[in-house]
Amino acid sequence: MKILTAIIAFLFFASAAYAGEICFPKEEAKQIVVEIEQKRILEQENQQLQLLIDNLKKQNELLRQQNDLLKDQLEIYKGIVDTQKKELAKEKLKMFGVSAETFIIGGLIGAISLLLILK
Repeated sequence: MKILTAIIAFLFFASAAYAGEICFPKEEAKQIVVEIEQKRILEQENQQLQLLIDNLKKQNELLRQQNDLLKDQLEIYKGIVDTQKKELAKEKLKMFGVSAETFIIGGLIGAISLLLILK
């Protein structure tokens, strides 16, 4: 029984001794509660900002991929334009040749007609 009383007394006095170390003045306790609440809010904001950063990184990567695809598409279009320019130049030469031939033939026919008329 004495041992049980000693253990209860020890626990009671030990609790009181530790309680003295843990207790805070009322104003300091209020400040601690405010700081804990601010910490919780800041942690939530930090999580939201981290999600935003992750989304922006994904968006940035998608925009880079889109930019690469657009560059490739531009190169393809440049090739198409170059090919069409070459074909257009060939067609111009053909048309000039046809026009020149027509002009020469027309000139010869006109000259022959003029000679026949003048004779």
